[in-house]
Amino acid sequence: MDIDGFTCRLYDSQGHRYTTQFLVRELGYVKFDPKNEYVAESYRFNLRGRLNMSSCPPEVKKTLNYQSKNVVCLSIFPGNDESVVDYKDLEDLVQRIYQFCCRSDANVVAYKGGEHEKVLLDSLKIPCLDLQGFACPKYEDLINFNQVYSSLQECGYHTRPKKGVLHCPKMEVTAYKDWLMLNHKSYSTAAFAEPEV
Repeated sequence: MDIDGFTCRLYDSQGHRYTTQFLVRELGYVKFDPKNEYVAESYRFNLRGRLNMSSCPPEVKKTLNYQSKNVVCLSIFPGNDESVVDYKDLEDLVQRIYQFCCRSDANVVAYKGGEHEKVLLDSLKIPCLDLQGFACPKYEDLINFNQVYSSLQECGYHTRPKKGVLHCPKMEVTAYKDWLMLNHKSYSTAAFAEPEV
């Protein structure tokens, strides 16, 4: 699983203070099964109910616009032609994806080096593991060193970054799935499953 989104300071009117939050704009996933080939999917989320740009201070707007153009390469709010999920449905969707992707011998969600993925999965009590602990290379390195054999298909809503590689979650999970397909035999099956409680 890979998520992309915006880190922003939001005003909590009940607590009368600003809090820093990460808002998921896109989530990509692919079911991993050494015996079958699955295609990556992605969902984009509507942040309109969670983020009111008119009430954001100028420095927050500037940060969000910078992230949109240079980091996430997705608009803050979806375009008219973009199919999106209501943000309130994020947790239910992640649970449904988890149920779909579970196998009897593998019940953890893999992610690569992302603290936001870990926080989300931990909050939902979904077992997870960081591929970084298995020496999985960075996404850019997988691309640059031709370690991806699948065709990388983006979601179609990203703008091109000014420099570097496009980081679409749909593309990233495909690259990490390819790495797992090539390397999963090096690791114990127990690494990909948590014991049933």
